[in-house]
Amino acid sequence: MLSSYGAVPVSPRNFYQLLGNGEAVLLYPGGAREGYKLKGEEYKLIWPRRPEMIRMAARFNATIVPLSAIGVDDGVNIALDGQEVLNLPIIGAKMKKRALGIPAARKGVTQSNEIE
Repeated sequence: MLSSYGAVPVSPRNFYQLLGNGEAVLLYPGGAREGYKLKGEEYKLIWPRRPEMIRMAARFNATIVPLSAIGVDDGVNIALDGQEVLNLPIIGAKMKKRALGIPAARKGVTQSNEIE
């Protein structure tokens, strides 16, 4: 669905091609992981360890416009974070099985080597 708006999968190759073609690129460094924080992670930035996208933007002399939103962490109280849901009897096992079918947002990058 988002492809109809010009969205492409997040990958260094796509980022390189878009910048090389002079396209505007909207990128969320924290991605979905930053959007779904765990308990105790309020007001914490969760960005990739390797800033390859920033180096690539500099290579193409792209303008980087930092953007921030305040109040997001105060908008929702987390009753159970993701790990707590996965530890629930019955529901946790079903959620783990379902999660196996969800494709990764970035090919070749796992959360363990992406997030600090």
